[in-house]
Amino acid sequence: MDMFASYDWIGISSVITAVGVIVIAIVVPVVNSRRKSKEMELEFRLKNQDREIERRFECTQKELTLREKQHNLQIQNIYSHLYGYVWNLLYKIDADRVSIVQPHPENDRQYISVSFEAIHHSRDVSTQKENFQRRPILEWGDVIQVWMRNDFIMYNDVSEIKQLKLYAEAFRRGILTSAFCRIAKVNDYWIATLVADFGHDRPKDLKFVETEMKRIAPLIADILPEYHELKAQ
Repeated sequence: MDMFASYDWIGISSVITAVGVIVIAIVVPVVNSRRKSKEMELEFRLKNQDREIERRFECTQKELTLREKQHNLQIQNIYSHLYGYVWNLLYKIDADRVSIVQPHPENDRQYISVSFEAIHHSRDVSTQKENFQRRPILEWGDVIQVWMRNDFIMYNDVSEIKQLKLYAEAFRRGILTSAFCRIAKVNDYWIATLVADFGHDRPKDLKFVETEMKRIAPLIADILPEYHELKAQ
């Protein structure tokens, strides 16, 4: 006991405390520095990740915008071709009105509507497209059957038309002669009818009208889009 009693415990305690303080002074800043370094590294990675997400989002938006522009250009190109066919036919066969009648919607045919139309403005011909929309297909069943079964049919005098609704429509519009050409896909699936109306005079060459309408019909079938009420032009 005398040996331990001779030690200066107060001095030793002071030394240990001092060493502890020095160790803490050295270790704590190192630990804090490493922690701060990791926090900064994490923050840097998160910022990089955010920038990468923004970059990818911008790239995706640009890609979508480009696709939309390309899609719109394709639609415009299709519509331009369709109107080109319709207008060209109008003047070639000297008709008063040429139109395309489509069933819709495509997978559940409930209506028929005029989707494209060209009219001879100098002859004061009324538009059919604005008025012939969403006609219930069940009410036009007998007319649809004729359009589906015949590649081409012409009534040189509309009084020959047996389907009452079709006759009434032609009579009301002052039509003298009407011609109908079936528009079908490669599998012979009926998708529309090409209609030519003559009100100022009957066509002089009926065979020429038939030939031209049959020539145009498959060209239309190749590019005719599904009917959409807001997109019909």
